Amino acid sequence: MKNKEFVAFVAPSMLALLVFTVIPLVFAFSLSLQSFEYWTLNERVFVGLKNYSAILADARFWQAFRFTLIIMAIVTPLEIMLGFAIALLMDQISRRSRGFFVALALTTYVSVPVVAAYMFRGLFYTGGLGNWLYQLITGHNLVMNEASVKTILIIYQLWRDTPFVILVVFAGLQSLPEELLDAAAIDGAG
Repeated sequence: MKNKEFVAFVAPSMLALLVFTVIPLVFAFSLSLQSFEYWTLNERVFVGLKNYSAILADARFWQAFRFTLIIMAIVTPLEIMLGFAIALLMDQISRRSRGFFVALALTTYVSVPVVAAYMFRGLFYTGGLGNWLYQLITGHNLVMNEASVKTILIIYQLWRDTPFVILVVFAGLQSLPEELLDAAAIDGAG
């Protein structure tokens, strides 16, 4: 491909990247170094790193940071293991039934995150299905405290993101050549 053709193909995407990513990122960083009214962006005063030092001194920031690390440590490995196991199961079922399960896995991406959050809120509301199941299993009402809310957030994260792992692994399994699978079976692999 000639150099002019390359530039002609790459330039629109580089321009879009600049306009929609780099410029807003630079603007957001410049705003982070200033103090201002959030609604109007007027009367901006340069304060340097004062905003960052205030955040680092705030206990709520560190609490949120710790919970984010916990979610990363718990949810990510669970998503990978669960997604891999379900993809392996989907690979074993008949080709006719696979479409239904792929569509079922895609439902989390079709649902808007706000709608999904309201759905989860309704599940664990006093009269919701999640509260009813919890009461059926434990004999107690679900008490909404910090620990239960964090657990529900972890469950929501698993529900929302595991289908992505399922689809990626399932697509990888579907792309394996049949000859390779036959050779592996002859060699004694499961």
